[in-house]
Amino acid sequence: MSTNESTSTPHYSGYKPCYDYDAMVQDIKSHRADAYDGGVVTNLDELSKAVDGFTKLSSYCSLTPRLWLLYAEDFSELIVGKMKMESESVDDDNDVPKSNLIENEITKLEVAISVLAIGTREFPGCAKLRYCYARCMALKCVLSGFDEHDEVVEAFEDAIQWVGTGSHPSSEHAANLWRLYVEYYVAKIHLNESNNNNDKNCIKHIATILVRRSYLPLKFNDNLVHEVNEVMEGRTCIFSGASNNVNKEVRGLLDSIQPLVFQKVSFSVPLLKDMCVRITKEFMMHQLSLEDILVDQAECKVSLSNAIEYGRRVASKSYVTSANTAQYETEVSLFMTADGIIDSTDRSISEVNNDIREQQPLMGLGSEITSTAFISYAQHFKKINQKYCRSSSFSAYIYERAISECISQEGLWASYIVYLFRDAKNYTFAEQVCQRACRNCPFSLRLFKLYMQVVHKAAVTKHNQVEANQVHLIAEKAYELRFFSRKT
Repeated sequence: MSTNESTSTPHYSGYKPCYDYDAMVQDIKSHRADAYDGGVVTNLDELSKAVDGFTKLSSYCSLTPRLWLLYAEDFSELIVGKMKMESESVDDDNDVPKSNLIENEITKLEVAISVLAIGTREFPGCAKLRYCYARCMALKCVLSGFDEHDEVVEAFEDAIQWVGTGSHPSSEHAANLWRLYVEYYVAKIHLNESNNNNDKNCIKHIATILVRRSYLPLKFNDNLVHEVNEVMEGRTCIFSGASNNVNKEVRGLLDSIQPLVFQKVSFSVPLLKDMCVRITKEFMMHQLSLEDILVDQAECKVSLSNAIEYGRRVASKSYVTSANTAQYETEVSLFMTADGIIDSTDRSISEVNNDIREQQPLMGLGSEITSTAFISYAQHFKKINQKYCRSSSFSAYIYERAISECISQEGLWASYIVYLFRDAKNYTFAEQVCQRACRNCPFSLRLFKLYMQVVHKAAVTKHNQVEANQVHLIAEKAYELRFFSRKT
């Protein structure tokens, strides 16, 4: 295999990779320590070396979720730092125009978004990555006049699908993702040049997001009504820590968001019932009667607070919050704590911050015991899905959550692939997971065999000769790794 291959392909030489992962990570850590002082960039040359280190490492193997976050932080700081140097060399005047300051902030966000987009594709079930990506998208959209509103909504909905529907019930990142979604629409009302109809539409979206969230087993939902009041009073968290040293002009713009009052928002009973049925069909075992909540029969309306409380009552009866499920969640948390990788509560890229410790979340350090607990967790939902003829997606969300912490556990990848291949029969996605598995466990004969089986099955199912030929390409790579000898 040529050393001039695309950076997306790992380089191998016999049984040993031609790079030292631990040494490269320590090198990045050293350069980052010299580049920052108190969370502020003080040495662009060292920061540039750290970014080069991330780029080189990613050409050999997949970065861990935390390394993707640090890569996004460093790369964006480096680009903006160089822009500031060029600007200062042209203009000695210290009074930088407000428009330039905002443009610098937008550029920083654009760079971070481009890196985080790759990270979320590699680890779609990582709540931390999803939160940071959605937050950068929302902030950029706010600062640029809401030109990319549809893309922001798509980022939120995609993130919610993978981490915000109950597969991460103890994650603050998953819960704050929902709050972030609401706060984005609050900002849209106050910072966008909109009319009354658009404002009403935003308010409708806010109320719907809150009710959708109430139906799901998420952290902080027991205090959801109080949280709603905080958001409506203007106490938002969406822009906190927008960057390490966000300029005062940008901060002033963001602080101009005013309290939003819509206590009179209500849902029609048919709309609430439709929402309940739609969510229940995917995630719930039980339905409550709408007679269980306070309904104004004259107007046939339900207040927002009552709608939220109703959703919480439905969620409390879901199989996602059952005693058996809680046992699996507790077991996973205990093993992650023992591994020293329990998820932290930091919510911005900046707070990741400037440190790569030996044991910490999202560095792929989950043990075999932890991965086994996650497998049991996912299999638990597979049995429930089969029993009640429900969607099989939820097990995939649990597997992806596990992958973000147990990246190099061969058994976890194999269990996930077998589940997608034999149970979900999602051959296209199974093939994508196989690619990721072999990239993260490049010396696993078991995973290469599964990869060839999945591709062959997909080719037979689709009658696709191109995919059939791919089996030979995978076999060639396995030969290069000396898994078997070539027969003449």
